[in-house]
Amino acid sequence: MYGLSTPRYAHVTLPALPLSKLDRSSTFFEFTPVVLDWRVPLLHTWNAVPLNKDFIMSFELEIPRYLGEVGERAIRFGLDRMSSKRCRKLLALSDFAKRHALRVFAKHGYEHLGEKLEVFRGGVWDPFASGYSRPSQAEGQTEGPLTAIVIGTQLFRKGGMYAIEAFERLRARGMDVRLTLVGDFESRCYAFRDGLPSRDEWRKRAASLDWVTMMPPVPFAEVYRLLLSHDVCLYASLDESLGWLPIEAAMAGKPMIGARVAAFPEFVHHDETGYLIDVPVGESERWEGLFLSGQSHLNALAEVHEKMVAGIGVAMEMIYNDRSLATKWGDAGRTLMRQMYDMQAAGLALEQIYDEALNSRQ
Repeated sequence: MYGLSTPRYAHVTLPALPLSKLDRSSTFFEFTPVVLDWRVPLLHTWNAVPLNKDFIMSFELEIPRYLGEVGERAIRFGLDRMSSKRCRKLLALSDFAKRHALRVFAKHGYEHLGEKLEVFRGGVWDPFASGYSRPSQAEGQTEGPLTAIVIGTQLFRKGGMYAIEAFERLRARGMDVRLTLVGDFESRCYAFRDGLPSRDEWRKRAASLDWVTMMPPVPFAEVYRLLLSHDVCLYASLDESLGWLPIEAAMAGKPMIGARVAAFPEFVHHDETGYLIDVPVGESERWEGLFLSGQSHLNALAEVHEKMVAGIGVAMEMIYNDRSLATKWGDAGRTLMRQMYDMQAAGLALEQIYDEALNSRQ
């Protein structure tokens, strides 16, 4: 939640001209709006670089977010708008996103934009302050089934396939581990490309296992309920710019197992609040297979597949053999998230950002 209301500011949604209809090959026009409403003195946009009005822009990773078929001219157009006096601040959602932005600025010769750049993470709802009940100590399991959940509309990229294989190996060794998958296996994925497995085969495989529960995507109101009813959150994603689910899981006191990529190490501290699986990353801090093609890409997929399956198995076995780890990591994760994503603190920080932006206009 990066545009939350503050004690002295409120947000309204303004109409904008849908220029995206002019171009279907990229997101350039989608994120270059003309604002048709003059009710507010300052815009706070998500990824968008508006053609008019003073603005602050929050972004998760790509900056400017012109995905698809877009050339240097379009990128420089966006960077020029960010360089103008109308752009008051650029707010990265993570330290990782800030480092990525600095690399983009340097690549295109806009290093001066670093002066407008800072990290503003936003806030996350605390489920225990919003009506949800935390499982009591008596309800916490010390033996018996160990349950884990993966939530994501794209279950291949979010690690659902890796989780099934890891759990199959654990169960073959006599461990009673059970898995819930919320979402579906996708038919297309940029991370897998030609190496994407068959969604029909994996749907059938998951359905054939009585220890796997498959659920369709759920509304946000159901996410915390599902997280709180499981022991562990799995999010072995090949590529994420941030990943709100692990943050929400930690806020709910659940340990998270994921890959050491992108911003994950900022909110998952290995062997303290969860478990991070080491995968090959380069200077971009993302899985290096994303930038390969052909057989090299397929080889990288095979390599990371085994690393993910093995890593999930190691982490789950650790928790299975010592159930107190789930509580220890979960409690530490919740403490960290309350420090990083407290809603009240985020609102006050955003209020100060707005104050500075409006004062700089005078």
